[in-house]
Amino acid sequence: MTLLKNERVMIFLDSFTAADLLILIIILFAFGAFMFKSRNNVKNYLEAYRLKKNSKEKVLAQITTNEEAIKKLEKHHEDDKDELYQQQLAYRQQSLDKQAEIDNRFLEIGKQFEQLTKAINCLQEKVEQQHKETQEIKKNELREKLLGYYRDYASIEKNPEQEWSEIEAETFWNLFEDYSNLNGNGFMHTHVKPAMLKLKVIPV
Repeated sequence: MTLLKNERVMIFLDSFTAADLLILIIILFAFGAFMFKSRNNVKNYLEAYRLKKNSKEKVLAQITTNEEAIKKLEKHHEDDKDELYQQQLAYRQQSLDKQAEIDNRFLEIGKQFEQLTKAINCLQEKVEQQHKETQEIKKNELREKLLGYYRDYASIEKNPEQEWSEIEAETFWNLFEDYSNLNGNGFMHTHVKPAMLKLKVIPV
C-alpha cells in the first residue's frame, strides 16, 4: 500500500516541469503576499466578528435578563394585584361590619329614645294630674273662703248694715279673682258675686 502511494507521488513529481514549479512558486508567493497584506483586514474582520458576536451575546443576555425581569415584574404585579384585591375585600367587609354596628347602635338608641319618651310622657301625665289635683284642692279652699265671706257679710242677721271695710273687700275680690283664674264658676258667679257687690265699702 505504501509502495503504491510512493509510486503515485513519483509519477506526479515526474510530470512536473520547471515551468510548473515556477508557476507554483509564483502562486505561493502571491498567496503569501496577499495573506500578508490581508493580515490586518483579516485580523480586523475577525476582531469585528468577535465584537459583533460578543455584542450579540450581550444583547441576547440583556434580552434574557429583561425577560426575566419582566416575568418577575408580572409575577410581582399579580401578587400585588391579588394582595390589593384581598385588601379591598377586607376593607369592604370591615365597612359592612362597621355599618351593621352603626345600624344596630341606631336601633338600640331608637329603642332607648322610645322608652325614654314613654317615661317622660308618663311622668308628664302624672305631673299634670298632680297639678290638676292641686289646682282643684286650691280652688275648693278658695271656694270655702269665699263662701265664708259670703255667709258673714251678705247675711242680714250677721251684717245688718250690709257693709265691710276696704281691706276686707280687697281681700275678698283678690280671692275671687284667683278662684276665677282656676275656672271657678257656678254658684259663686251667679249668687255670691252679685250679693257682695251690693255691700257698702267703708274706707279705712
